[in-house]
Amino acid sequence: MKTAIVHIGAHKTGSTSIQSSLRHSQEQLLAQGIRYFNDYNRRVQLLSLGLRRRTLPLVKAGYISLAEAEAASRDTWKRLARTVLRQPEPITVLSEEALMRIKSPHELARLLHRIFDRVFIVAYVRDPISRFPSSIDQWVREGRSSDHCIAGRALVAPFLHKLLRYEEAFGASFLIVRNFDPANRHGGSPSRDFSHVLSRIVGRPVMMTDAGKANESLPASVTHALLQENDRREAMGLTRSAGWLRRRKDLIAEIRLMAASFAPGKLSLNDAPPLVDHLCHAFTEEVDQINARYLRDQIPMRLPRAGRALPRSSMRVAFDTWMDGYANESDAELLAQLNAMIDRPRLQLDMS
Repeated sequence: MKTAIVHIGAHKTGSTSIQSSLRHSQEQLLAQGIRYFNDYNRRVQLLSLGLRRRTLPLVKAGYISLAEAEAASRDTWKRLARTVLRQPEPITVLSEEALMRIKSPHELARLLHRIFDRVFIVAYVRDPISRFPSSIDQWVREGRSSDHCIAGRALVAPFLHKLLRYEEAFGASFLIVRNFDPANRHGGSPSRDFSHVLSRIVGRPVMMTDAGKANESLPASVTHALLQENDRREAMGLTRSAGWLRRRKDLIAEIRLMAASFAPGKLSLNDAPPLVDHLCHAFTEEVDQINARYLRDQIPMRLPRAGRALPRSSMRVAFDTWMDGYANESDAELLAQLNAMIDRPRLQLDMS
């Protein structure tokens, strides 16, 4: 019997850490009869590509066209089927957080059940109060402006309707939902918790190497400075070209190397009551339903209060007030110096 264990995210729930640990543990898992299928280009999540909305940022993914990327996705599904057919290992692990965003889990179920006898879906959820700052950090690193960061009516995407679709497509017995709260994680880290989930499914202890934290949020003062740059670029009508995305990635790498040089502390909503109230109001019912339906034997997600909706006209002011609280002039100057260092080779090339 061939079994698939499919990790579907969601966004900002330790997916990068779990995937890094899976990659580091491939040989260790094979010795336990478990194969982590990840033989494709990680620039884009190819298994989910044909199942989600056609909004692929091709310049970031490195493909010339959507058709080229979709062809790569079809090839990946074919390789998966061949690998499972030929491999001796009875269990295959897949991990793509973009799978949480697909339009039709039923289509995913159809594709997977062509290859596997059993399919387990593993999803992580996170309370919106901690998820929103983490999402902002990610979006700012990717070049989003302030307006884009608060474009969603609820500020962050809801989970419940997606979980219900997966439950309908795969069955309640094959959907495992975990609360990302550190107090709820088995062993403390995302990868240790995922190893615990694997053990429950397999029926015996599964050992994995914990690769540590990955995709960590930047210092809040740096996020603020990067957001200011993003807003200036948007005001000038500049796009996120492939070259700019490469330079931003290089800049983030330099920032991580020099993290101790910046003011400590990451984004937090502790000092942003209007945004907290808005998120509590938007998600109270969803959090209650997820707790009751999926987290009965776990530490539940919690919201500090009932909250109230923030008028759309007040959203940008509340967001700017929150972010401006992290402004740090010396950190902004150091970031400008790093930016200039990253841009210098490009300028020299343009002049030659």
